[in-house]
Amino acid sequence: MRSSRDFITIILFLCLLFGIGAATLFVPDRDFSQNENRYLAQKPDFNREDLLSGEFEKGLERYMSDQLIGRDQWVEIRTDLKLLAGNRDLSGVYIGEDGYLIEKILSQDLDEELIRKNILAVKELFRNCGEKIDKERLSFLIVPTAGLVLEEKLPKHAAVFDQSVVIDKIQAADMNCRVVDLRDAFANAQDKDAYYYKTDHHWTSRGSFEAYKIWCREMGFDEPKDEQYKKEQVSDHFLGSLYSKALWRNAPADTVELYKKKDGVPVSIEYSSIKNESDSFFDRSRLDEKDQYKVFLGGNDAEIKIHTDLENGRRLLVIKDSYANCFVPFAAEQFEDVFLLDLRYFNGSVKQYLGNHEITDVLVLYNVENFVADKNLRKCVK
Repeated sequence: MRSSRDFITIILFLCLLFGIGAATLFVPDRDFSQNENRYLAQKPDFNREDLLSGEFEKGLERYMSDQLIGRDQWVEIRTDLKLLAGNRDLSGVYIGEDGYLIEKILSQDLDEELIRKNILAVKELFRNCGEKIDKERLSFLIVPTAGLVLEEKLPKHAAVFDQSVVIDKIQAADMNCRVVDLRDAFANAQDKDAYYYKTDHHWTSRGSFEAYKIWCREMGFDEPKDEQYKKEQVSDHFLGSLYSKALWRNAPADTVELYKKKDGVPVSIEYSSIKNESDSFFDRSRLDEKDQYKVFLGGNDAEIKIHTDLENGRRLLVIKDSYANCFVPFAAEQFEDVFLLDLRYFNGSVKQYLGNHEITDVLVLYNVENFVADKNLRKCVK
């Protein structure tokens, strides 16, 4: 009797398994997953070479996995089961205290030679800049991420690489510039929980603004005050990049705030990828997309030129990652022109760019996690 029930159970399971697989083949394919914020594998082309090499089989496996009917729901169920089993590491993301998602990057994940080369590349950039620009106008803002500043939010015994070791190496390298260290100020801030999104790897407008205050002090600018800015909440349902990795259905949605100076000067912004201009640092149309962080400067671009109504003759070049996108609206208050280069997409000569645009100030702004992994910083010395 029992063997009969077991046989029926197996048959039902196989029917369910093959039924889902068959249904997947007949449901229209999706190009993009909003939940995971990535493009999905498409049906591989059949050819003899790929069949013999095994590439066709691998492509078909990726296709069936990505296009599986009800995929988002299956992934969420898998996440729930892992959490029930006590696993706080979901697809390389830790589920921390108070709903914070923190990226899992281990010491063994780092390429020490790449880190050494990146430090040398930035050092060489500033050495070249120092031939024409006063050292006091050169700065390197290396930003600790939530993994360091909010380490108390990490699950017990969770392992992450020591960001302070990298920052110490940068400081010890005599970078020919001002190295702005945020660690102590951020770690000791009473409201540091507000400095990072819970579901995204970026810092918030609040965190960026506090960093701007510190940078202004280091660079000799007047320190801004909170009351000089109007704060506007533009979203209360942001689920960012770390949510897209973990797909934790109970993740708390983030709010997105914009800071606008009450007596800010008019600006004109030109993007290299699209032939149009904007008069705002904020692209509100991006709030209708999955990645709402793109509201800041519309996302990443190879080159962005910002012109303000200031007439002080100062022109800032920013070599940056995406952390700069919500920092630059603050920094632009000090300059007549600001030029942003994202070396992931910019393939020109930085050295020529400095001369062609008569740059007077240079800022390199990266978060530590991006800095240790970026393979494009060698372009600094092109």
